Amino acid sequence: MLAMTVNQLLVNAGQQLRAAGIEPAALEGQLLLAHVLRADRLRLLVDRDRRVPAVQQRRFTALLARRCRREPLQYLTGEAEFCGLTIAVDDNVLIPRPETELLVEQVVKRWRNGYRTILDIGTGSGCIAIALAD
Repeated sequence: MLAMTVNQLLVNAGQQLRAAGIEPAALEGQLLLAHVLRADRLRLLVDRDRRVPAVQQRRFTALLARRCRREPLQYLTGEAEFCGLTIAVDDNVLIPRPETELLVEQVVKRWRNGYRTILDIGTGSGCIAIALAD
């Protein structure tokens, strides 16, 4: 396998994701590559000409193929954002939804008005309890 640069991998990923009907393709490609390289998106832009080792290229290519088959990005990276927190997820739990953040906001409002006990039982990732405890 020829060592490709960060930029080459991102261009290729964008094309593949767009062809699969996944948007925003560029952002999703960046998030997947950042995950594989254990870097942030800014580092990808700064190191655009960096050659990516074959092992990491293969891992990225495999994740990209799974994403093109519509596997959720959060399951591929193992994390989801919720109420400003990073929550661990896998295919055994539901991915926290933005609407659930509204639920947390409403609980916090009512909690301040006298409610003190919250039960969050069997909810999967535990994102509601984690967000309320924060």
